[in-house]
Amino acid sequence: MKTFFENILPRIISFSTKLDSLSNLIDEPWVVYNSTKEKYIFRQNGQLIYSNSGSVSIGKWELLNKANSILIEHNNTFKVYNHGFFDNTLLMLRIDGSDELFILENINKIPIVEVEKYIEETYLKEDLRIGNSEPKALGFSSEIESDKGLITIKFLTNINTPNVGDEVFINSKKAYDGKYKIGSMFYLNIIDGKITSKSLF
Repeated sequence: MKTFFENILPRIISFSTKLDSLSNLIDEPWVVYNSTKEKYIFRQNGQLIYSNSGSVSIGKWELLNKANSILIEHNNTFKVYNHGFFDNTLLMLRIDGSDELFILENINKIPIVEVEKYIEETYLKEDLRIGNSEPKALGFSSEIESDKGLITIKFLTNINTPNVGDEVFINSKKAYDGKYKIGSMFYLNIIDGKITSKSLF
């Protein structure tokens, strides 16, 4: 069924908010798609409550605002999840370095079995009505603040988050080689004006 989400994502991406829309994220019961067992609750203080079949563990989370990503620490493991799609009902993320979608749904908003129906009725009908079925083209550029100043990223792989292969510019020229800090603990390694890798430290 995840093929459905992969195919539909380009058509609905223009309706997505960024991850810094915290009123949609905080203190809501986010359940892993197609599962009633795993639940994530993101607290205002950065605490993450994870429940699996009623067994609860506590972790931490941090919004990497400039990268439009979430850092999650759970069971002594750190993972970065990049923005895929987000509204007050559906949260679609990609584990950094992977194309695989990690899908969460707000069970206060929709029953677990109705995710596809929600997407179709909320976005696809509207999408066709306003004639906005085409997603933004790759090559879309966005400015991001770094520790070396304002950089411009030309998204060639994913229009929502910096990724390996994307081109980076400073004042319309190729960014010089080096490690660029984005947000509090997220880095882009750039060689010859392109992102070659991403890291947390």
